[in-house]
Amino acid sequence: MNSLLSEQILPLTIHEKLQLIEDIWNSVVIDADQIPLTQSHKKELDRRLAGEQLAFFKCR
Repeated sequence: MNSLLSEQILPLTIHEKLQLIEDIWNSVVIDADQIPLTQSHKKELDRRLAGEQLAFFKCR
């Protein structure tokens, strides 16, 4: 991070910093589909989805 940006962020109150984090996160979420998944992330998502489906059938 460049020093000018640091100088602008560091004096913010904790509430202002948290709001900034939220604003940044919301802007990332908008473009989340442009972030490529690694093969290991795809496998983990598949594993979790399979686990959710199994849990659903056990509850029925």
